[in-house]
Formats: sequence, C-alpha cells, structure tokens
Amino acid sequence: MFRLKKISIVFALLAMISGADVRADQLQLTPVKDNTLYQKSDSLSNAKGIGVFSGRTGDGSIVRCVMAFDLSAIPPGSIIQEVSLTLRQTNTNNNAPQARTVSLYRVTKDWGEATSQATLGGGGGGGGGPATAGDATWLHTFFNTSFWENPGGDFAPDVSGSIQVAANGDYVWRSAGMTADVQRWVDNRESNFGWLLRGDEDNLSTAKRFGSRESVSPPVLLVQFSPGSSRGRSDRRAGAPRLGRGRLRGNAAPDSRP
Repeated sequence: MFRLKKISIVFALLAMISGADVRADQLQLTPVKDNTLYQKSDSLSNAKGIGVFSGRTGDGSIVRCVMAFDLSAIPPGSIIQEVSLTLRQTNTNNNAPQARTVSLYRVTKDWGEATSQATLGGGGGGGGGPATAGDATWLHTFFNTSFWENPGGDFAPDVSGSIQVAANGDYVWRSAGMTADVQRWVDNRESNFGWLLRGDEDNLSTAKRFGSRESVSPPVLLVQFSPGSSRGRSDRRAGAPRLGRGRLRGNAAPDSRP
C-alpha cells in the first residue's frame, strides 16, 4: 500500500512539473492583405476597397474574396488550440437578408494585393475596378504575369469552415478545420496563403459584402495557442518584426471568445 501511494505521489509531482510551463496565449490579427476575384473579367480587382465580396451578383457573375494573416508572432513548435474569424457583413445583394452559406477554403497558391479600388457597381464596389500590377484577379495570382491553375482561385477541396450569413452584422467562423489550417501554416510558414470565401454561387443576387482590412470593421482572426519552447517565446518577444497588425495576450483562458 505504501509503495502504491509513493508511486501516486511521484506521478502527481511529475504532472505538476510538466504542467508548470503550460500556458495559453491569444493573438488577435487583422489581414495583411485581402482582395476580391471577379468572374466577369480577368482585369478587375479591389485591393484597397473597403469591402470584400462573395456570392453571385444580380447579373450572374460570381465573386470570391481572399484574405491572409501574418502568423509570425506565434513561436515555432506552438500548438494551436482554437481559431475564430469574425467578419462584419456591411451589405447584401438587393438588401435581401436571406440566410446563405458562406464557406472558407484554404488557399494553396500565393496571390497579391496591389492598389486597385472598386469603382463599378453602383458605388458599393461589387463591380470591381481596374486591376493594377500585382493584384489578384479571377485568372491571375499577380496581375498580369502569374496565373491561378484554376480560374477563380486555387484552394483545398475540403471546406475549412462554414456558417449561415443573413442580415448585416458580425459573424464568427470557428471550426476544427480552421484550427488545422492555422496549425499547418505555423508548422510550414511558406504555405500560408490564407483563406478564400465562397458564398452562394448557385443563385442570383446572393452576393454579400464584408468589411475589408481598409474598413472601420476589418476581419479579425483570434488564435489561441500553447507556445513552443521558452526560448522561442523569448526570441519572439525580444523584438522580432511583425508584418501584420496584431495583439498578443498572455495567459488567456482556453474558453476566451472575441
């Protein structure tokens, strides 16, 4: 009996020691780039507009948006616990608030945001604007020299996350697939090309506009993670540069929400 108690105490002490450095950090980010792909023309884009679009417009043209986040503030070896993406819908086609599924897909090829700004589409930006050098378009990853393998963007076949979007307001995507995507990007930084958003592309007048990174209500990615080695944390906090706008919060509760 004494030996059994001794073993139990040893295991308890080991658990306490191993868990002494267990912590959850929380990183809040806005995109380092975003854009909209317009099916109607390979020379339309909207790099600097205040909205990004997904769905199908009234004239039957499909629109898809892409966005990417800089994750370099997350130390190598970190374990991603949970991910959420908050977007604010600021307009919906013909002001029709019917619920439509909007899905995230992991992009598999790099793409660009240059200086284009939508000037078409009744002032709302849904019609796009002339693409400038380096912009992503329906055909181009970087206008007008590099191309997608597939018109409309190259992305993984499986949906990373999807929700129903209806009337204007804030919407939050949160899923195991999104968590797996961010873990993949942290483990392999060179594969981080962000997500593509697809709305209802089967029906007319289903396009939805979300605030872009240039808007007053940009997309917000919230990442909860267990950092890698202590040295990795020290190196990062010693002043390693960050490309995106982000905020690191220490010792966040595992069930924190945006």
